[in-house]
Amino acid sequence: MFGSVNEEAIYEAKPGESIADMLAAAGGPNTLGDKSRVILYRTNDPVRIGPQQVDIAQAAQTEARGGDLLQVLSKGSLVQPVDRQSVLVRVEGEVNRPGYYYVAPSTPLHSVMEMAGGLTPRAYPYGTQFTRQSVRIQQQASFKEAISQLELTLAAAPLTADTSQSESDRAAALAGARAVLEKLKTARPDGRVVLNIAPNATALPGNVLLENNDAIYVPPVSTTVGVFGAVYRPASFNLGDERPLRVKDYIARAGGTLRSADRGGIFVVRANGDVISKKSGALGDRVLPGDVIFVPVKTQSNGFWTKFKDITTTLFQLGLSAATITAVVK
Repeated sequence: MFGSVNEEAIYEAKPGESIADMLAAAGGPNTLGDKSRVILYRTNDPVRIGPQQVDIAQAAQTEARGGDLLQVLSKGSLVQPVDRQSVLVRVEGEVNRPGYYYVAPSTPLHSVMEMAGGLTPRAYPYGTQFTRQSVRIQQQASFKEAISQLELTLAAAPLTADTSQSESDRAAALAGARAVLEKLKTARPDGRVVLNIAPNATALPGNVLLENNDAIYVPPVSTTVGVFGAVYRPASFNLGDERPLRVKDYIARAGGTLRSADRGGIFVVRANGDVISKKSGALGDRVLPGDVIFVPVKTQSNGFWTKFKDITTTLFQLGLSAATITAVVK
């Protein structure tokens, strides 16, 4: 007898005993076991080879034979439909009662926030980090595929190299690309779900239905704006009490862009996870607390580097946090 039973062992079957008797001798299915059936492997039957399913109702009428193997399957590892899953939610940060909350399936976010005592006066709802395990799994699969494409692109680089470059320049470029790839391999998508929330919101969107292992972190109001990448002085700048400047003003405060900067590729990661590019007018926007401004490095225009840049941009969109992107571009 093996599988999800309380006592896995070899049991002696007396004449006339049934499969149900053997299951009882093993203590029955454990808490994760499937109580509706038993899988029977009859090793001494040359006619019927392979596993047989025996319903529990039939187990008492099925005689146990010497050499039988009985397996109880586990139901504990099966993913249940979302509307049947009990939900354990982690809530922390600027809430009055941080903790783990166990709620019924399809519980809305506002119910858990009420259990957590609501937000504190210092809470910054716009910067809330809402992470979901199912989203993280999807992101990790896509991230792994994109990394594989990037490795293939690097492997094919010698075949598509720009012949106008010297051998040493090509070697240096490939070494730099491999260094970026190695950093990306250590990164992990965070499973963040970007909430539809206004910068001046005073509460979280309450109609979001929660799933098991959701995590909610409500930060305090941020007082800084970060500028990183191809600028002379990457830094985080204190906002102070004055009216926030525009994105381009903070790039100027960081010394402006380097000659190697890709000025057309500048983008801003908002505190809520939104990404705004220069093409959508990011440079003229006024910054928000917690903004992180990135100035990417300009890549060469040949096919290899264009593809390399496209894939790395995709990787950044697959759930990498602003801190991870900052570590990669430094």
